[in-house]
Amino acid sequence: FVAKPSAALILSWSKQLENSSKVLITLQDEMKTKIRTQADGISPLGAGGALVPFNLTLSSILYYDPRILRTSYLKTYSWGSFTSTLELQDWSGYKSPALDVKTQSIFNTGRDLENLETELIAIPRIAINFQLPSENSLTLGTHYRKSPIKSNLNETGSSIDPDVLAFNIGWSSRMSILEESFNFHLTLSHHQLMDVDVNKTANNELGAAGSKIGAPGYQAGGSIQALALGMDWAI
Repeated sequence: FVAKPSAALILSWSKQLENSSKVLITLQDEMKTKIRTQADGISPLGAGGALVPFNLTLSSILYYDPRILRTSYLKTYSWGSFTSTLELQDWSGYKSPALDVKTQSIFNTGRDLENLETELIAIPRIAINFQLPSENSLTLGTHYRKSPIKSNLNETGSSIDPDVLAFNIGWSSRMSILEESFNFHLTLSHHQLMDVDVNKTANNELGAAGSKIGAPGYQAGGSIQALALGMDWAI
């Protein structure tokens, strides 16, 4: 198979304001990685077992990052700092990672029946950093991310992406080892996935008698906890 990586342009602008504050604006273009492969062969067809050649082109998306416009305001105080951020994400170029099948033979090609619809979303973020004695710091943060999927999942498709309310707490410490300065970081995150109830409508994805994938319905949600450890130093 052939994987097609991508590169994204990132533009950033910042301005130092009065009263120990700063504005930062960043634009990041979308990134996506696709795979594509060819499948050739022969297959028996019908009761007679006649061998029919086929040629298939298979493709899908492995990775996608939306186009992002991020505006941040940082205010520094004697005890630490406060940061507020508004992030706009454009998901118009997103496709679900379904396998797209195209053929140059008599076999039927794949059909995308999900009709996925996405929308622009705004993600507010706030963070407070406290400077502590002995070159330690504590950071508390939260953000809310609305799902970019606006398709009616009661119909076709099952691209579940619930709204997320996240909380983060981080600890940083600086120390010297063998005359080198090291920064150690510990971050704990909790992501609460809001419940989504899906109740599939009658008939299958083609509108004929039968059941849709996921019928009669289901609930998606839950939570994710993550622990991250990091270290950096200046060379």
